[in-house]
Amino acid sequence: MDKYSRLIVALVIIGLVGLRIVRYIQISTGRRRISTIPRTLVPIPNQPPPEPTDPILSPQRATSSGFSRRGLGSLAGIGSWLAANALLWTALFGFPYLNGVPVFWRLFAGVFVNLYLLRLSRDIAQRVTTNTDNSRSAASPFD
Repeated sequence: MDKYSRLIVALVIIGLVGLRIVRYIQISTGRRRISTIPRTLVPIPNQPPPEPTDPILSPQRATSSGFSRRGLGSLAGIGSWLAANALLWTALFGFPYLNGVPVFWRLFAGVFVNLYLLRLSRDIAQRVTTNTDNSRSAASPFD
């Protein structure tokens, strides 16, 4: 194979890998529908039918502060990821004692450490969100 066909094959492979990563992310963040009717399509006896509600006038929407909880968790996750990345890349490329290590291996280590940092920042975001939920649901910490 000549130089250009190798480049085309490499770009196609990188593109396919990127598409699969995007697809897996979409699948992992997807929500499953919760049906109110059982799979047998027969309504459950002795239960009133679900009342249709307008989502704009819903009292749950008026009292819910889910956006602020999720927003706070997202900010904590993104902030922790950015801070850890700043430390990571500064350590890999900013300090002179790693100049003897080839750039490829430093980039390789940085990318794989980032996989763990993504998981860590997601856990931090969930922890902040659940701590906020618990603090708002409890009347007093001394009860």
